[in-house]
Amino acid sequence: SNKENDAWIDIITPDTPITSDDLYPFIFNSTTLETVAHGAIPDRLGHVPYAILETADRPIEDILVDLEADGSTWLTYTFYNPSTGTDQLKRTYMQLRDGLIFGSGYYILDSQVQAIAYNQVLEYDYDGRDVAFADINTIPEQAVSTYVFVVDLATGIVQAQNVDPDLIGSTSDWAVITSDLPIDDILEKADAEDGAWATYTFTNPVTGETEDKRTWLIIHDGLVFGSGYYASDE
Repeated sequence: SNKENDAWIDIITPDTPITSDDLYPFIFNSTTLETVAHGAIPDRLGHVPYAILETADRPIEDILVDLEADGSTWLTYTFYNPSTGTDQLKRTYMQLRDGLIFGSGYYILDSQVQAIAYNQVLEYDYDGRDVAFADINTIPEQAVSTYVFVVDLATGIVQAQNVDPDLIGSTSDWAVITSDLPIDDILEKADAEDGAWATYTFTNPVTGETEDKRTWLIIHDGLVFGSGYYASDE
């Protein structure tokens, strides 16, 4: 609503780059495709988003046709995730207004593991502990890009997980997380905001290599529900 002297650009664009797991907006000129405002990296102003256009799931011409016809569209492309330091698939919603393309998106793997963790909590509440844990403990017949575990917050002992039955009753991931990270800060955030990210190194059972692991943690009923992925699965 604040269009005078383009003041809204300064409202959206920070003074210095920020690294955030939160969604942020970015805005392009629909004719030149130059970046008009960017909610995370001020240096993007004036740049054409070639990284998006060159990896998008369809040509820019088709994107513009959809925007003109429907006023909005979804776009999937590869983009750098500052939280992992890798390129990942990103899905973005775009809306056309006054010759500008307003967009905001999320990284697909991050969204998937967050949804998995929340779904496990819901199943725990609605169907009970035994049913939820039995479901989690079902080892997939084929390797999957995400994993799930539940840890007793008081003891650090794994109650359920979907990688290796022998890990149930061990401290597995939790011992590594608590030794590598400022766990009190993570737990405080997870408890207050219904979830927090933890990134640490762990041996990937598929590759046998030590890799970065990115996990979404939720504290619920004295348990820590976790779901995440390895760097090689991105």
